[in-house]
Amino acid sequence: MISRKEAVIQSAVAALFSGGLYSLSLVVPAGMAAALFCPLPLALLAWRGTAANAALMAVMSAALISFFAPAEAIAYFAQFGLGAFIIGYGVKKGWTPEKTIGGFAAISCFATLLLLAVLANSASQPPGEFIAAVAGEWKAQIGKTFSEELSEISADEVALFQERLESAAAFVVRSFPGILAALSLMVGWANTMLLRSVLKKREEVLTDWRLMRLPANLIWVLIASGALTALGEGELRDAGINILIPVATVYFFQGIAIVHFLFETRKTPRLISWPVYAIIILNMPVAPIMVAALGAFDLWADFRSRIVPPAVN
Repeated sequence: MISRKEAVIQSAVAALFSGGLYSLSLVVPAGMAAALFCPLPLALLAWRGTAANAALMAVMSAALISFFAPAEAIAYFAQFGLGAFIIGYGVKKGWTPEKTIGGFAAISCFATLLLLAVLANSASQPPGEFIAAVAGEWKAQIGKTFSEELSEISADEVALFQERLESAAAFVVRSFPGILAALSLMVGWANTMLLRSVLKKREEVLTDWRLMRLPANLIWVLIASGALTALGEGELRDAGINILIPVATVYFFQGIAIVHFLFETRKTPRLISWPVYAIIILNMPVAPIMVAALGAFDLWADFRSRIVPPAVN
């Protein structure tokens, strides 16, 4: 049992660390990747202590961020501060992965959409036009970043680069809801897995998520959205892709759970398992699609039923 002084110090460190990670995205272009893990310190704090303490530290983190950008401080608190509590509390109470990660994603998406509506209103634009304008700025920034490289290649290659950039920007605008949901799910999943990893090293007793199994009827949503994406046109195709992206993401989680289960039950050496995980992460998008397909086909193959799981840590 730690003393009150130690608890206060740990809470302050968690708040500073979380706020610092998010602040990196405001001052360093490459800091966006670090900012995605800012819920982790507060999630660990929420797992250890009370809800009031975790909420207070989230406010402290937001206060730190407000020195760089006041509006971003509000976004941080709504997106990651509240979501971190869901992760920590959910893991502590033994919630299912769907409930824990889904709860984080729901809060993050709602906060993002609310912030988007406020920003669009302040710019006197409908949300759709505001997103298109942001995508246009993003496209222009990328073009500016690679301006030196573009000056050294042929006109045909420059035209091809511009065409692909236009297509990517248009895809982001059309698929924004699905991309937002998928990113929120991925951030929630990554932070939850890291928290569970930390707790396992401390020999804490946790719910076995290797046996994660999505509702059987969800496969029809995957099939229908895939059909709309492949065969539909216009708004129907856009609707299909916006449903397909987050649904495929949760099947990716189930696929990873299967891979992890098979590695552990077969006692696969880390010298083999870690490179496989690295390939899955780095070989975008082929490897993640294959893992998501593994998760989907588990409905019929039931890969884990043939193996008796080891004792749960």
